[in-house]
Amino acid sequence: MNILEGVLLGQIRIGMLAYADDIEDLDMIKKLGSNLINTAKKVGLTVNEEKTKYLVASRRNRNGGLEQYIKIEELKFKRVSQFKGYYGLEKVLKSKALSKALKIKMYMTLLRPILLYGSETWALRKTEEI
Repeated sequence: MNILEGVLLGQIRIGMLAYADDIEDLDMIKKLGSNLINTAKKVGLTVNEEKTKYLVASRRNRNGGLEQYIKIEELKFKRVSQFKGYYGLEKVLKSKALSKALKIKMYMTLLRPILLYGSETWALRKTEEI
């Protein structure tokens, strides 16, 4: 399946964004981003330039490219070196001022969903099946 084309559902073509490991290069990111921006406009939505960031994660290119911004349509998105997950909460979770119960609640509501995202599609080996 070509992720740029989306999928055909009956008579309607639904454009798709992909999982990060499906995206092959910067041109594909720009095409997918452009599709998202234009589709959002059609239904009265906008992509928030301030809140939308991008991250380059590559085994081949440790530097991940040098571009600090990516321009898609009229919007400019900033590159980040990491998305805030645990690292954004590290100081808070290590703090002695918060109770263990509050830290567990923060983990369950803020970090666990990130860690388990897409887990229902993870493949198991025979030895891992119940």
